[in-house]
Amino acid sequence: MPEKVPAQSANTPNAQTQAHAHAHVNTKKIGAVLGKNSVPIFFLLLSIGGIIAAGLDINYLINELLGRLGRNSFLVLSLLIPIIAGLGLNFGIVVGAMAGQAALIITTHYGWTGLGGFGLAALISVPIAMVLGWLTALVLNKAKGREMVTGMILGFFANGVYQLVFLVLLGWVIPMKNPAIMLPSGIGLKNTIDLFDISYALDRGLDFIWDGFI
Repeated sequence: MPEKVPAQSANTPNAQTQAHAHAHVNTKKIGAVLGKNSVPIFFLLLSIGGIIAAGLDINYLINELLGRLGRNSFLVLSLLIPIIAGLGLNFGIVVGAMAGQAALIITTHYGWTGLGGFGLAALISVPIAMVLGWLTALVLNKAKGREMVTGMILGFFANGVYQLVFLVLLGWVIPMKNPAIMLPSGIGLKNTIDLFDISYALDRGLDFIWDGFI
């Protein structure tokens, strides 16, 4: 008897078509993901290539990465609140930075160092920043639609007030005698203030956590 040739399933062409369709959809999805994230992917590949070419030690790389991640996290957190409130990124940076600098000047003058001095500077800067932020908000509420220009002018104005207080009034109207941070004339701060006693305060204060980890 002649052998029976098995009949091909009627669903085979449909299955192949569906497989091709799924493959096409997956390819489009992968292409869309790559296109949407092309800049981070390129940066990652560039960074990996740079690390390999430089021959950096992995322990040094991780240490530097964690250090910069920790420092930049404070800046990112400080930007979240104005973004949630509907403000732009640049409206409060100058004013907030001046509040932090004023707090650091106070802690340096009184000799508060280490992790305690860092924490105290953060606490002192909060009420200063709140007052300055409230005043900034009053101005921005009256300049709706022109917040970008107004915020820029506020930054210049705040810089002028900052210099008036710390370069003119300090030591003349506001009593302060500290040769380490004051100019030889006794009026105004030096252009550069040494923050060695408070620098790396978080690193030194949390050494017991990181010892042996990296």
